Amino acid sequence: MKRIIYQVLVLSVLLVIVGCASVSTYTEDEGSYNTDKEAREKFVFPDYEGLKTRVQIIRFGIPETIAKQYPELGDKRVGWGLCNRLVESFWETDMFEFVEEKENVVKKMADHWMLSESGIVSEDTAVEAGNLKAPEYLIYAEVYDFGVSHSEEIVGIKVQESNTTVIGIQIRMVNVETGEFVPASAEGRSKTIGIGTWATVDLDFDQTTVGKASQDAINTAIVKLMKRIMKK
Repeated sequence: MKRIIYQVLVLSVLLVIVGCASVSTYTEDEGSYNTDKEAREKFVFPDYEGLKTRVQIIRFGIPETIAKQYPELGDKRVGWGLCNRLVESFWETDMFEFVEEKENVVKKMADHWMLSESGIVSEDTAVEAGNLKAPEYLIYAEVYDFGVSHSEEIVGIKVQESNTTVIGIQIRMVNVETGEFVPASAEGRSKTIGIGTWATVDLDFDQTTVGKASQDAINTAIVKLMKRIMKK
């Protein structure tokens, strides 16, 4: 009987050791952050109570060099997520309005999201003019920097995986009448414990490091944009 009890105890200890030594695959967000001095307000949009400016998002692009290095960016789920974040963030400012329903804007951009030899580009060239819904400004957005890094760290007797995503996004607002434009760019960064870089069936875009870093970059760029416009 003592021998049986001893064997059970040994087996239990082995199971505990194996379990502890396994690689962690859960996702635990460590938080997104941005050290941009011009947007220390943590992406809070400035208060605005004036007339809304009509805008039309014409282009969201990713350069060929980045698209080739990270073809996952051509995934429709990533395209929809990026376009949706851009549109929603402009909408939430209370400073801008679109020439059509924002749901239609997102759908149109996501439908045209595709990987090509020249990179990834979603374009809308149909600019209406001469009516009350004509845009006053055209919006151009582009990813100018992107990177994903993975690391492993020994925590106790466990191997802990983490991944960090960095994305830089530039937004330009072009005056339809004068051709003058206001630029704003920002970088977003997000680190997650576990696996969670890209959207999957079980992981929504907004929960990924790409989604969180993109949200921070877009919001920070729009904060800059609003401040520069309001100073004029």
